[in-house]
Amino acid sequence: MNITKLNDKMFGDKLWSARKEAKQWAKANLQGKSLTNKDTGWKIDITGIGIDKALSKERLIPLKHIEAIRAIPELIENAALSETRPDRDNDPHIKNIHIFYAPLEIDGKLHSTKITVKEFDDGNCFYDHSLTKIEKPTGSWAEDTFAGSASRPPQQASTISLKDLLKNVKTSKDN
Repeated sequence: MNITKLNDKMFGDKLWSARKEAKQWAKANLQGKSLTNKDTGWKIDITGIGIDKALSKERLIPLKHIEAIRAIPELIENAALSETRPDRDNDPHIKNIHIFYAPLEIDGKLHSTKITVKEFDDGNCFYDHSLTKIEKPTGSWAEDTFAGSASRPPQQASTISLKDLLKNVKTSKDN
């Protein structure tokens, strides 16, 4: 699976201004777009509700989480579906919750990005994302043969196996 990379600091040092800038950027550049996930072939819509949720609360690594907003299109397109479950609140409008994972490198550090997608009668909508720092696997990274991974020339992206990406992931059954 290819690793999306963000190398430069995209926002200021103050969390509130970074969140505000990210929200403005996302509303102008992402809201209303529909992206296709290569693993499932599903169209996933980016809505204002998803953008607001993704930037609404404190995170373990807040600035990196905010920076990751700019990578949402590539992450959604290249993420692997990991889990499908019913909505925990039994919302009758939500058919299922889908959890995807994709690798993301920010400032040379590798993260597992969890992407939450809500399925409604009229389609799938991005709802949230979260980051977990992971250690790069030891040894050389071999080309991944995962069917949902995006193909790129080697000079543009490194690869990581899906197993390494999901090594510390808990599913809803584990909670």
